[in-house]
Amino acid sequence: MSVSIDGKPFAYPYDEIARGKAMLSLRTGRSSREIVEFAPHLLREGDVLHPGSVVVNGLIVAVSGWDDWDDEAIAAQLAWELWRFAKDAYNIRRKMDHDFLVSLPRR
Repeated sequence: MSVSIDGKPFAYPYDEIARGKAMLSLRTGRSSREIVEFAPHLLREGDVLHPGSVVVNGLIVAVSGWDDWDDEAIAAQLAWELWRFAKDAYNIRRKMDHDFLVSLPRR
C-alpha cells in the first residue's frame, strides 16, 4: 500500500505500479520506456504501460508517483548512485584484501 508522509493513503497504488515497471524491466532487460514506446510487441497482458524504470549495468530501479519523465529521471539517479556505492565497496574491499580478486567465485 502506498502511504504518504503524513500517513494517509495515496489515491493510486504507486508501489504496485513501480513494482510492475521493475518486473517489465527484469523480464526484458530494458527500461519500461523502451518497451512501451519502441518495442510494444514485448508487452504481455497485465504489464504496466507507464515509463519509469531504468536498467543500469544490470541494476533495475523503478519509480512511480510523478509524471513519467520525472519517474524515469529519479530512477536513473538512484540506479547510478547504487552502482557507484557498489563500485566503491568493491574498490575498498580490493584495497583491504589484495587476494580479493582471486577469491571471487568463477562462473
